[in-house]
Amino acid sequence: MNIRGISGRFAGQEFPVAGGIVIGRSSQGCNVIFPDNVRGVSRTHCKVEATAQGLTITDLGSSNGTFLNGNKLQPNVPSRLNSGDTFWVGDKENSFTVSGQAVPAQIVNSAPPMLNSSDFARPAPAVGSRNKTGLIIGAIAAAAVVIALVMIIMNLNNKVDAQNSTINAQNDAIQSRDAELNRQQDKIDAYNNKSNFEKVVDGVEGFFDIIH
Repeated sequence: MNIRGISGRFAGQEFPVAGGIVIGRSSQGCNVIFPDNVRGVSRTHCKVEATAQGLTITDLGSSNGTFLNGNKLQPNVPSRLNSGDTFWVGDKENSFTVSGQAVPAQIVNSAPPMLNSSDFARPAPAVGSRNKTGLIIGAIAAAAVVIALVMIIMNLNNKVDAQNSTINAQNDAIQSRDAELNRQQDKIDAYNNKSNFEKVVDGVEGFFDIIH
């Protein structure tokens, strides 16, 4: 059996019920898809399904209700559909009828793929693994930055240590030179403090040291 639009967006179009079709505004969950600006239609409004007992229609908890032959259906309670029955979704302008006529090939080919009731219980794709991967990548990047900073600091410390060693060696050389100058100055001071006689004696001793 088929359903055929008799007013509104899908007037004149027929859809085969080869398992189940969902009517609403969701492009991901519906087969008969209304535009978002259509009044009274929920994202997943109702479902028409072929069962072993025949064709049924179920309101999927829509905001404005599904009406079969003028009577509002109870949400999530299947109702039997017979050929010639009329139903509408939210507003009477969005009406359909049940037909047993054959559906033209081009309409069948253009109809969206049929969905089973299990498709609506399918959970959304998990994103935990992607989040975990992102956290791992972020942690690795942060660790790489820390390692790079540590290596830079260590390199700077080594340069500073080398410079300090050079400065210490230069200071040691300066201290050694100062000590030698002080010794020379002590000798000069000691000579200057001697009397003229002592200086003459030292000169004579120095002369004899040279000739010997």
